[in-house]
Amino acid sequence: MQRAIQSVSDKAVAKADRKRKQESRDRREDERLKAEDEEYDELVADDDFEGIGKREAGKREKRKNLENAADELADAWVGELQKQYAPSLGEDAVEEVFQEVRQAGTGVTGYASALAKRQRDKELSALKEESAKSISDQIKEGIEAQLASKNLETRDKNTEEGKSASEEVSAKAKSKSSQTPTTDKEWETQYGDGDVAFEELPEHIQDKYERVGG
Repeated sequence: MQRAIQSVSDKAVAKADRKRKQESRDRREDERLKAEDEEYDELVADDDFEGIGKREAGKREKRKNLENAADELADAWVGELQKQYAPSLGEDAVEEVFQEVRQAGTGVTGYASALAKRQRDKELSALKEESAKSISDQIKEGIEAQLASKNLETRDKNTEEGKSASEEVSAKAKSKSSQTPTTDKEWETQYGDGDVAFEELPEHIQDKYERVGG
């Protein structure tokens, strides 16, 4: 609580100090303008046109010097901005923004704002692209994982089915091989089912079929 009160107090003191300094600057400017007006009125009253001319020439020279200084400062600022943003935006983009600002007539401050906005837009675009790529990669990985899992299940199923079929055939073969006929009826039944060939039949059963056939 004490810190919060101290912070509020410090801000109030700083604000009051800024206001006092601004009022002092405004007062000095008013005094300067008033003195210039009084000087001009005296020159006019004395018909001192030469003095008036010199006074106006001096004012124009002063304005010109200020404008030149402002132009030099602006050029320096532009140069610093170009050095700052050219590595990330590229020289072509920096020049493009400069031409846009020149046509808009927003000055150096407009140039700085436009470059900062172009930088933010580029970073945001890169962030969106990276995010979209990340999501795409995640989706792709998920699909590949599902396909791999499905293929594995299919292979396991096919292997199991193949194993079952093989076991079934093997069981049938074992069953048939273990059921060796012992009676004439069993021989005739297996012969009729195609489980044994004619040549495998006992001779007396073969003779029987030959007599029936004959």
